[in-house]
Amino acid sequence: MNPTVTLERADRVPHDARVRDYDELEADAQHAFPSTPDDAATINVDSTNVFEDGEIVKYTGYYRITVAE
Repeated sequence: MNPTVTLERADRVPHDARVRDYDELEADAQHAFPSTPDDAATINVDSTNVFEDGEIVKYTGYYRITVAE
């Protein structure tokens, strides 16, 4: 079963949050990331370890990642 991964624009980034730049993502994660994300989007990934719940990805802005099984 593939997890549901939601990304949501983050207005604030906690100082202790894991932050990765888009370029640091694995190829699977980069392909799953929308090319023009809205304030919130749900994406499909083939693996549970592509994203970590609660991490922040810096792309065209900062996006908080939520992973739900």
